[in-house]
Amino acid sequence: MIVAEGLTKHYGKSLAVDNVSFTVQEGQVFGLLGPNGAGKTTTIKMLNTLIKIGGGRARVAGFDVATHGKEVRRTIGLVPQEMTLDRDQSGRRNLRIQAKLYDVPDDVAKRKIDELLDLVDLKGVADKEVGTYSWGMQRRLEIALGLVHTPRVLFLDEPTLGLDAQSRLMIWDYIKKLNGDFKMTILLTTHYLEEADDLCDRIAIINAGKIEVAGTPDELKSASGGDIVTLLLSGAKDESELKAILSPIAGVTKFSYDGASAVVEAAHADVAVPEIIAALSLRGVGVKSVKVHQRTLNEVFIEHVGKSLSVGEQDDSASVVARARLLRETRN
Repeated sequence: MIVAEGLTKHYGKSLAVDNVSFTVQEGQVFGLLGPNGAGKTTTIKMLNTLIKIGGGRARVAGFDVATHGKEVRRTIGLVPQEMTLDRDQSGRRNLRIQAKLYDVPDDVAKRKIDELLDLVDLKGVADKEVGTYSWGMQRRLEIALGLVHTPRVLFLDEPTLGLDAQSRLMIWDYIKKLNGDFKMTILLTTHYLEEADDLCDRIAIINAGKIEVAGTPDELKSASGGDIVTLLLSGAKDESELKAILSPIAGVTKFSYDGASAVVEAAHADVAVPEIIAALSLRGVGVKSVKVHQRTLNEVFIEHVGKSLSVGEQDDSASVVARARLLRETRN
């Protein structure tokens, strides 16, 4: 549904987007994850024809973005970062105007608008001026505007920016419903790690205009080294004995032992831990406790970009940075 090939954009001498390529399959939720200024919004604006492509090419729903812009615009829905609502009009009136702009027949528009107001939980305030709405309610109405003409592809640019936690979760639920119930293809930009992890089938980490890495959330975490399992042991002799026990277990990539605790790196801890415990038990090694640390997208981001995307938002961002740097140095 979306194909980007070598997208490039300069603003004067500044390179905002640098040879960006990715594909989004029909029915997928694809996320561009990166900090402010990474090139996310510029990329999405090129794909939805708001700005000209500086280099490379792109297709949306089979239409070339550069040569068939009108067809692209009729195929897509867009929820931009900036609010586009008429605050002096009611929510329902905003939706009617949007339907007119897309030539949606009046009888179809009336039914569609009622459905959308239900979807975003705004039917009770539909006839009130938008200026009386909270920020979260306005954001939900923006999503409804992007859907009034039943697009095949929906672009969401930082859909939950500035929202409180409760409103953010509500928006997540709407996005999941759109994708699950209507099989809508969605491309969203975000700098929220939890948002990308929770919503996206595939993620591309973008930084300084470049795609650093792409894949499913699980693929990215696994490629970053898998899960860390710490076991407090009794009866183990030395590291060589543990090597003989643990090496044959599928998914175990490396381990260390300090005489009391073993630290094991495993692709999937939920599969590996029972096998590890069983193998140790067969050799007379007791397991007093097990602690599993699952890789996070923040660690993946740090490994590829060299800094945390959410310092101050993570409970232990300093230790996350330290672990990721150690992993990167070990691989180098």
